[in-house]
Amino acid sequence: MPTAYGTELVTALSALVACPAPVTVTSEGANQSVTGSSALKGGGTASATLGGISIDETKPTVSYVGNAGTYGVDQVVHITCVAADALSEVASTTCADVNAPAASLDLGPHVLTASATDHAGNVGEGSTTFTVTVSAAGLCRLTQQYETKDAVAHSLCVKLDHGSIGAYANELHAQAGKSVTADQAELLIRLAEAL
Repeated sequence: MPTAYGTELVTALSALVACPAPVTVTSEGANQSVTGSSALKGGGTASATLGGISIDETKPTVSYVGNAGTYGVDQVVHITCVAADALSEVASTTCADVNAPAASLDLGPHVLTASATDHAGNVGEGSTTFTVTVSAAGLCRLTQQYETKDAVAHSLCVKLDHGSIGAYANELHAQAGKSVTADQAELLIRLAEAL
């Protein structure tokens, strides 16, 4: 019985006088902590620290790296999409890189858009624009990439240089399936017609 009485007395003396005042965390940051303390009925204080508090109100960033802005048909479009979030990290993103020959894309402007969501539910977006263009010089270089016979490539480039699009197309039709694939010949003709 005295043991039980002693336990009750110790418990009563070590009880809190009152609950600690509420603490509100308002600043952004990862792994923050707060400490609260209260007086004990038997004298002294008791304190406790609560950690692992993270507040993230900032949207993730979505950016595009490596965009040259304008690409000739003989160039390669290589643009990297990067989604980042400094506090709670990216949970999901629609980011997609572009790594393709410019000739495989439509002529004119292209808009890339992506979004990212962080673990706190914030959503950020980003976009970039690039344009694919065709010029006689660029089409000549592309022709040289596709055409396996140097003499034929030279002949085709001379025709482009003189603006002889019909003659260029006729020579490509004659070479299709021989020194240049049929698909490549068709693409070159279509691009020449856009000059």
